[in-house]
Amino acid sequence: MKCITFIRLCFLWLLLVGQSSVTLYSQTEDQNLHKYWYYRQRLINDFVVTGSDSGQSLVSGIRNLWDGPAIHYGDAPVYEGYYISTLSTEYRLLVLSHLETNHTLTELYYLLEAINRQGLRAEKLWGLPPSPVPQTGYMLENDVSADFCQRNQARLNRVIADSVVTTGSGKCGMVNNVIGNYSNTDKQDNTCSQDHLANVLVGLAFCARYVGDSLHFHDVITGTERIYSFRSTATAMAARILHYMRDKPFGGHSWILHRPDGTRLSNNKGGIALFNSYGFAKAGTAITGKPYGNFTSSFLSLYWKYIPHFRLLRVNQDNLIFGLELSAVGDSWRGAGKKSKTLKHILRCADYNASPVGLYAANHYGWDQYYGAVFCLLHPAQEQQQLLNYVRIQSILNTAPAQGPFYHAAGDLAPNGWAGSSGRFYDKPPDQDKGKSSFPGNYNGLDYMILYNCYRLLKAGDTALPAYQMTTEFNGTY
Repeated sequence: MKCITFIRLCFLWLLLVGQSSVTLYSQTEDQNLHKYWYYRQRLINDFVVTGSDSGQSLVSGIRNLWDGPAIHYGDAPVYEGYYISTLSTEYRLLVLSHLETNHTLTELYYLLEAINRQGLRAEKLWGLPPSPVPQTGYMLENDVSADFCQRNQARLNRVIADSVVTTGSGKCGMVNNVIGNYSNTDKQDNTCSQDHLANVLVGLAFCARYVGDSLHFHDVITGTERIYSFRSTATAMAARILHYMRDKPFGGHSWILHRPDGTRLSNNKGGIALFNSYGFAKAGTAITGKPYGNFTSSFLSLYWKYIPHFRLLRVNQDNLIFGLELSAVGDSWRGAGKKSKTLKHILRCADYNASPVGLYAANHYGWDQYYGAVFCLLHPAQEQQQLLNYVRIQSILNTAPAQGPFYHAAGDLAPNGWAGSSGRFYDKPPDQDKGKSSFPGNYNGLDYMILYNCYRLLKAGDTALPAYQMTTEFNGTY
């Protein structure tokens, strides 16, 4: 009898522990959903002015730069890629939940048109023939003017009460000047590098996969009805980028970026894409369905395919990130045989980052899981999702700071790898941990948002997760 009683008590204890674990799991997942929509509203409040004028719908990477009243727009295309990915996956999740998508499609429409605007303004700046759509694939890094804050003051500071940053928080302060922009006549430096273009291609890949053509939506900015072909627009953009990189419209050599006057972008400016050409070509094919390889990319394909196998070829952070991004989109590390090896290579190669100052464990804050998730979503036929570590992905999401990522000072920064100014899955691990003293401020949080949406899409149909829907944190006010 005592033995039976003991067994019953043990069973009851296990049952209670199991119920507590399920409750804790549910609470955490619910908190992450609310955090996602808080981040989304924070994004359109503090880091994006949605619209069609110059600088609008481009994403700021840092608000309150140097903990002051400046907003930073350097490397805008990197964040454009994250933003397209976030909106495209958000659209898919809302569709799966049978919910309205007007806000999502409105932002995505203005974002894609902003990229077109960057192309048209670049061509006009260089005196190329006018056209209703960009022709060359050459783009400005941004078209944010010096008076951007003055022109958009009411919207940039609409919900801001404090003039300074908040200690220990990603809560944003007021801004009144812009950093990282270019003058209207600056033609030499205001141009996209290959890392900018690679990030945009990742976003376009998600848009082409998840968002269709001839979609009708209510434009929540203007109050008008629109019909827009998102997929066709994304594939056309990708095709122009590959045309610019491969077909040398301004002279020079394939896969070396040139300005319209024929001057070459230096390697320091991200202009030499030769050794990444095979990865770019395969990514372009994956998005558009058209071949982009040529003699140069085919000749250098052996180098690209050996990157996962030789640490020496992953000589710095940029090499590693190019490999992770482009192989995730183009499945270009697949190897021989029917079953792709790209995902295994992504998960293994992201384990560290070779750099001049030593080896860092790059995956300890999620590079491997993020880029692995991108691959699985863009190539679902490979059926390799079981290789991902969903517990780790959830733990990364759990640690995101409630009011957004930030770094203010050595002792005042977001913990657990959320202190990097360029995004968790782009910054080196030391910058994730310690922040960059040269770029303190509040960060846009797109890294959390895209990882969260990838996680939810990978676990679509999991009834233990809360329904994917807009929460009260998102009011859709622009």
